[in-house]
Amino acid sequence: VTDREVRAQTIPVPPLAEQERIVRILDDLLNALDRSKGLTSAASEKALDLLNGFLDSTVESASTQWPVYPLGELADLRNGINYTRSSTGAEVALVGVKDFQDHFQAPQTGLARVRIDGRLGDNDRLQEGDLLCVRSNGNPALIGRCMLVSKVERQTTHSGFTIRIRLRDSRHVVPTWVAWVIRCPRTRQLLVGQGTGTNIRSLNQAALSSIPIPVPPPGEQETIADTLAQMQALTSGLTRSLEARLSALDQLRSSLLDRAFTGEL
Repeated sequence: VTDREVRAQTIPVPPLAEQERIVRILDDLLNALDRSKGLTSAASEKALDLLNGFLDSTVESASTQWPVYPLGELADLRNGINYTRSSTGAEVALVGVKDFQDHFQAPQTGLARVRIDGRLGDNDRLQEGDLLCVRSNGNPALIGRCMLVSKVERQTTHSGFTIRIRLRDSRHVVPTWVAWVIRCPRTRQLLVGQGTGTNIRSLNQAALSSIPIPVPPPGEQETIADTLAQMQALTSGLTRSLEARLSALDQLRSSLLDRAFTGEL
C-alpha cells in the first residue's frame, strides 16, 4: 500500500454529536461481544476439562479395582515404515501424523498414497483392532496421541513417525478400552515427559511399553468404553455449538462496524 493510496481514502464525517453517539454505541456493543466471546471460550474449555476429568477418574478407578499390566505384556509394538522418493515397490495407503488430529478412529479417506520398497509385509499392514500412536513430531503435545484402527478397506500401513500397537488377545483386552487409557490425560503427560530429542522429541517403544493398563473383565471394558464414547460425543457436540457461536459473534462484530460507518447504526 502506497502513501498516495492511503491519502486517497475517503472518511465519512458526520456531525460531532453523531460521531460521539456512534462511538458510544460501538463501545457498549463491542465490549458486550468481547464478554460474550470470553464466556463462550471459557465454556468450551470447561467442556473439554469435564471430559478429561471424567476420563482420568475412570481410568484411576479401574486401576484400583482390577489388575494392571504394562502395555508391553499385552501387545506387540512396531514402528512404521520409512520410504523415499526413489522407492519403486508397491503403492499403499499411509496413515501419517497429519491424520491423527483429535480423531479417536483412524480415517479411511484422505490418506496419502506412497510407494514403498518391495511389498507390504503382514507386520506392516494395518488390521482391525490395531492402535496407532504418534512417535515423533516437532510439537511435543502430539507425542503419544492415539487412534484406533476400526476398519481397513485396502492395503494400508503407517509412517515411521508412528508406532503400531497390536494386542495379543483382543478377546480379553478390548482395543477400544486400551485406546481410551492411552488417551487419558495422565497417560499422555507420562508419554510426553518420556519423549527424547532436542528439536524433534520422540517416543520410543520402551517408554510406550511401560505405561500401565488396568484390565477389567472384557464386558466391563466394553461398557466403560461405550460410556466414554457417549461422553465424548456430547462434549464434541457442545464444542461444535460453541465454536459456531464464536464464529457468529465475529460475523456480528463485522456487521456492526460496517453499519456504523455507513450511517446505519
